[in-house]
Amino acid sequence: MVDDRERRLRRRFGPPVPEPPPVRPRWPIGRLIGAGTAVAVIAAAAAFLLLTPHDHAAPGCWWWTARTVGQVVAGAAGAFLLLTPHDHVAPGCWWWTATTVGHVVPGDRGCVRGVFARGGAIAEGTDPADPVLSVAYTDPDQLGGRPACPFEPGQAIVLRYHAVFDDGRTIVVIDDCR
Repeated sequence: MVDDRERRLRRRFGPPVPEPPPVRPRWPIGRLIGAGTAVAVIAAAAAFLLLTPHDHAAPGCWWWTARTVGQVVAGAAGAFLLLTPHDHVAPGCWWWTATTVGHVVPGDRGCVRGVFARGGAIAEGTDPADPVLSVAYTDPDQLGGRPACPFEPGQAIVLRYHAVFDDGRTIVVIDDCR
């Protein structure tokens, strides 16, 4: 049953807009290729060191090989961490475990990662076809809010958020940022 208030709103603004279907997420291909290449090179170096015959090696050479493998693995971990954005990550969030923009639906809470876009939005990537969600600093039905985050367009960011559905679209409301 539709009450008078609902009838007036529908007469003025039209019927309610259904929620859009979820957008199929896109993977950050460039970072995945870089991380995969680093892991492949390190795995190949470790395999070479471990599979090389050491029958003619001097005593204690095994420890040198184990130390070298450890250094290679530590180098891989360092390369992996260098490929991860750190500048604009909200406290308690990490780039690789944050939700992508294409997976955000109303009612979600947690961390979301993406690229800050012009006009106060967060996009899944820099391609114009990538999913984009509007960003707000407070819930649409409340006054006030928090200060704006220090982002520039094109920066990789991770936000602590909750998502709401308002005005026919999903909006990411920022709870915390850096």
